[in-house]
Amino acid sequence: MGFFSLGGRTALATAAGFSKDLLHKNECTVCPLNDAKICSPKMKPTGSREPVIYVLGEAPGSEEDRLGRPFVGPSGKLLKRYLKPEVQELVRWGNVIRCYPGKDATPGPIETEACRPSVIRDIEATQPEAIFGFGNVPLNWLIGETGISKWCGRRIPVKVGEHVCWYYPFLHPAAILRSKPEYHPGPYQSEDEFALAFQIKRALRELDRLPAAIVHDEKEALRGLEIITGHGGEADLERVKAFLAELDAESVSGFDYETNAIRPYAKAAKLLSVAFAGSKRVVGIALSHKRTGWTPKLLRTVHGLLARFLLSRGLKRRLVAHQLPFEIEWSATWFGDEVIWNTGWGDTASQAYILDERPWTLSLEFLIKEYFGFSIKSIDNLDRNTLDDAPLENVLRYNALDAKYARLVFNVQEKRLRDEGLMEVYRHQLERTVAVVPTQLNGVPINEETNLALMTKYERRLAKIEGTIESNPQAQLYKRRTGGTFRPSALDDVRRYLVLVLGLSQFEKKNGMQVDEATLREIDDPIIKLVLRWRKTNKILSTYIKPVQRGEGHVQDDGYMHPIISTTKTRTWRTSSEEPNTQNWPMRDPAAIEARTQVSAGPGYTVVAFDFAGIQARNVAMESKDAALVKHFHEHYDIHTDWMMRLAKLDPRWANRSALEKDKALFKKHRHQAKNKFVFPSFFGARPKSISRSLGIEVNTADKLQRAFWNEFPDIKAWQEQLVRSYYQTGYVTGLSGFRRRAPIIHNELINSPIQSDESRIVCGAMVRVARLGIPCTMEIHDDLTFIMPNKKIDEYSELIITEMLRLDLDWINVPLEVEMKVGPNWGEMKEAGKFESVKGGGWRELE
Repeated sequence: MGFFSLGGRTALATAAGFSKDLLHKNECTVCPLNDAKICSPKMKPTGSREPVIYVLGEAPGSEEDRLGRPFVGPSGKLLKRYLKPEVQELVRWGNVIRCYPGKDATPGPIETEACRPSVIRDIEATQPEAIFGFGNVPLNWLIGETGISKWCGRRIPVKVGEHVCWYYPFLHPAAILRSKPEYHPGPYQSEDEFALAFQIKRALRELDRLPAAIVHDEKEALRGLEIITGHGGEADLERVKAFLAELDAESVSGFDYETNAIRPYAKAAKLLSVAFAGSKRVVGIALSHKRTGWTPKLLRTVHGLLARFLLSRGLKRRLVAHQLPFEIEWSATWFGDEVIWNTGWGDTASQAYILDERPWTLSLEFLIKEYFGFSIKSIDNLDRNTLDDAPLENVLRYNALDAKYARLVFNVQEKRLRDEGLMEVYRHQLERTVAVVPTQLNGVPINEETNLALMTKYERRLAKIEGTIESNPQAQLYKRRTGGTFRPSALDDVRRYLVLVLGLSQFEKKNGMQVDEATLREIDDPIIKLVLRWRKTNKILSTYIKPVQRGEGHVQDDGYMHPIISTTKTRTWRTSSEEPNTQNWPMRDPAAIEARTQVSAGPGYTVVAFDFAGIQARNVAMESKDAALVKHFHEHYDIHTDWMMRLAKLDPRWANRSALEKDKALFKKHRHQAKNKFVFPSFFGARPKSISRSLGIEVNTADKLQRAFWNEFPDIKAWQEQLVRSYYQTGYVTGLSGFRRRAPIIHNELINSPIQSDESRIVCGAMVRVARLGIPCTMEIHDDLTFIMPNKKIDEYSELIITEMLRLDLDWINVPLEVEMKVGPNWGEMKEAGKFESVKGGGWRELE
């Protein structure tokens, strides 16, 4: 029996150590609020006795306590703005806690559990079709979760007592009222308020066609589950054969491995077990677990059966897993690369991502709770890091449950994808999810000699900076005043230096001034300049050099990095990278780019990179169909240089036009500013005030420049306005790619998101096609596909890659695509090898 952390709310409660059963049995008599001095103790729910909706809040507020009714204060008034009077007649109003807990107080576990029986009785008696819960307290009360921003807007089956219904979690209106108002069109003070209003509207529409809510329990979860340990010898082998043959008739089968490592590249990596789920049975099969019953000979036979099964399924009978790249990476390592493209796959995480791209919501546990109201961790919550030491029977059950629910979740989500018109988006998402695996298997080679040389170089550089700091008179003054040596790595030392040596009292802790890089750059002081140099040097050393030493976490036993390319982590459909994040390695800073030289092609090989040039600006032309911009791209117009010169003409103080024409470095610097501080911000909805601040020009100059920009490109402005209107009608923003990003979204991200999604669709489409040719890239860096090629194959492979990257396979591509090719002995020393452009009607040509 569990006990609660009582948090010292009352001496009685702390001393008692009440169990949940005792709290439920005694209810109010053991509650700390039982004798509270309030106006309306034990407030009863109000409203309909036969409700369609049961509104469940956290606790009465001061206004509710004064008037004796739930939801009559500010939160209730905001909520009722989005529940029409005819809907309110169908509502019952209640709270998890029936007594006002006091100003700014959050109900604790004792109050919650003491009140639980009475709230359950009321819900059982009134039998609502749906519970609308507002805030984290109802979320935790109903499904044992926290993090309302992850759950709001979803629909979850719940069992309250003996009553089963649907639960809709929403952000609490009080949180919206507390938030700082922001610029927002229409009647909403914030994006969170719009999201609340839209999610309530959508939930109300669903009430007319709600399916029956079904909540799984442990008995249902374990139904049809079997395990095969191998201890039965030949008889167990026959069971495996029979079950795999049975699955041949299944169009969709769940699939899951348990392993002793996350990646398959370690020498000791092994498959512990595998599980498959069909419509009637789910079976967990032991493989190389420590307690497996298979003899080595029988285990080899089982592996052979698995290899044939994976390849015999074809593309129409799908094997579905959760976080599919994991299963494919291990399958390809153990059973051969043929499984990557010759097996029909399905991925529940990819489905969930297309249906709702919010981060931290894609675990199988999360999805099972969302669709079946059940936690499989309540059955077997094993530590994945020690599965090889766990009892085999438990591991096989754990494995089988994952396979079973992968299949069940897949079927539910496939129907949702069809209903919402997102199947085509999911199909491409699945393709890119498969295509990242051969890239991960390729690995990224690290030159150990270069790594060691850079280690030595940067450690010496750090030591030199530290020595220079220590010998500086200002650092000596710091030591006399504090009694300690100044450490550039310590934020507190930097803060004390600013206050005690430079006399900048605004940096005292109580004032909260940050000591980040942007702030320190504004301070003209030799020690601070050295601190910034130290930080930059240390970041390169600690982020890009030390972690890729042999034996460190980023380099596997085979001597390669195998970065994970995730297709489900961003809210814009772009990929991301981790372990390590190669997409974030320096590419523009000359002082840091040498970290890339560690990625070396080796003798007989060359690093070859292909980058989609200006893809986001081209995506703006595709989305807006602006006639002038489309025409300019066909004519190779340089939009950034043009508007740099126009700004220089408007404001000679910003830049002198004749100086720009004569000084290449000055030209490059100001073109970069025009691109990133005017053109792209305008594309993405920035206003003159923001542009003036960014460029350091007058607001009226920025306004005049932007009005000229919209006069030249009126369809871009019209597209932006239509995008905003569509968002407030549908609750999501989408573009030509079909990928959706859902509310809440801030204004600039609203316009930026479809551009990034379109960009990703084009880049990843090319990545998929090239991988299918058997030439998977070594790295995918946003708009760039980088390969390590045999020198004798460069011409052959490059022609195939350029052809696929410049293939106009989407009917909404209305401007030429351009690819820049670079080559080099390593990733840091790359030289341009050519520029290539797609040709209308098909094919491509090299640009001079």
